[in-house]
Amino acid sequence: MNSAEGATIIGLNTKVQGELSGTESLLIEGEVEGTITLPGGRVTIGDQGRVRATIFAQEILVSGRVHGDLQATGFVQLRGNSMVLGDITSPRFTIEEDAMLRGHVDPVTPSTPHENSSATRHDATELPSALAAAERQIQGAVSGSEATNHPSSSTTTGEDGPSLF
Repeated sequence: MNSAEGATIIGLNTKVQGELSGTESLLIEGEVEGTITLPGGRVTIGDQGRVRATIFAQEILVSGRVHGDLQATGFVQLRGNSMVLGDITSPRFTIEEDAMLRGHVDPVTPSTPHENSSATRHDATELPSALAAAERQIQGAVSGSEATNHPSSSTTTGEDGPSLF
């Protein structure tokens, strides 16, 4: 089954802010900021997807960038070149080569959305700099040197360095 088949799609040039909830699966190729709650569904963050949210779903597949906690009752999969800055709570977890996680993994099944959210554990002022450092680390590993902002790069440079958005 294609991951987009039967799923609600947030397209590449679409930005959504707020709370998303439902029972269908969701494919994110654009930007989402807020919370995503799909207890019986699958959330897929595509290659171009950029998410700043806590996600609670049965299955979570990440190919893009996520800044927030992932909570799954089934499994979480970080695909190659994905980046997650946040904690993962799930009974099953896989991470492919070249994927990056900066956070903790708790191998239990969350009983309710957001019960293990690290939003209160992280100082909001340290997250942008931690994210920038993680992005530089990945860029450095790819290029063999410190990250620079090239016009062809998918990152932008802000006060704290590269950004996922």
